[in-house]
Amino acid sequence: MKPLEKGHINAKLECPLFGLKLKTGESITIPVLVRNISQKAFDSDPPNGIFVSYKWFTDAGTIGYPDSAFSTPIESPILPGESSRIMTRVKAPGDEGTYLL
Repeated sequence: MKPLEKGHINAKLECPLFGLKLKTGESITIPVLVRNISQKAFDSDPPNGIFVSYKWFTDAGTIGYPDSAFSTPIESPILPGESSRIMTRVKAPGDEGTYLL
């Protein structure tokens, strides 16, 4: 299998949780619905290796703490047009503040 070309990965991500309050550095698992809206299957096996990850944004809109991000593998392939709920590990930033995930 050849690696996916840039632009061939299109997904819609949804999480039903809002307003979470976490302690600094706290790790939790959240449900993320991954909808594959591309033409190729998603999985975490080589050579394509697609994982669910995240970024924290500060009030100013800058990316905060990208080095603390976990990557969660997709355990079963998600075919084009299909969705799968992935239990995704996230870790709160080490500094107190208000962030958008």
